[in-house]
Amino acid sequence: LREKTSNELRGILAGELEEPKQEYLVPVAVLEAAFAALGRIDDLKSLAWLLEHYAHTNNSQSMTERLKSAHKAMILFKGRDEKPPGVPGKLRYAVVEKFITLYSSAEARAGSAAPSGGTPAQKSAAAAAKKFWDDVKTDTIAVVKYYATPPGGVAPLNAEGQEATSLKELNEWWSKHDKPNRAPWLDEKIVDKPAK
Repeated sequence: LREKTSNELRGILAGELEEPKQEYLVPVAVLEAAFAALGRIDDLKSLAWLLEHYAHTNNSQSMTERLKSAHKAMILFKGRDEKPPGVPGKLRYAVVEKFITLYSSAEARAGSAAPSGGTPAQKSAAAAAKKFWDDVKTDTIAVVKYYATPPGGVAPLNAEGQEATSLKELNEWWSKHDKPNRAPWLDEKIVDKPAK
């Protein structure tokens, strides 16, 4: 039932609620509720789908609203049906790797000012890059921190030993934790109980 419901919801998000095909704007509250429902259903296929379709830097207003809504939903997945419980390390790694790679460049573009004496097009592109990053920054950082923290583990720390709060700090943490076969990406093994 959970898989069927999440498949139907993904179809709605990719179909009826896909903005470019619509003649009207879908209210942000509707988008947030639809994406949140997908996260609360907790079907990890939906998390992989969100990662594939809603981790990008298309900065049109309608896509930015979808990205924000999708990113908020991504931190609702708990992997309750997994053994042991939690989103598997392989999938957590994939989320963090894609977000760090993709959004570090978005953050860098946002920090780059248009060249002095630049054309209006260059100034407009620099302003659009900054606005996009300002819009998605909070939820993007939340997703990276959520999936970089193993179930029951410690959140990523910065160089001073404090919890990382910026993508720059998370990127520095990632440079020391980017091996998929090491902590924090390893899943805890369930030990079989001896037969009586």
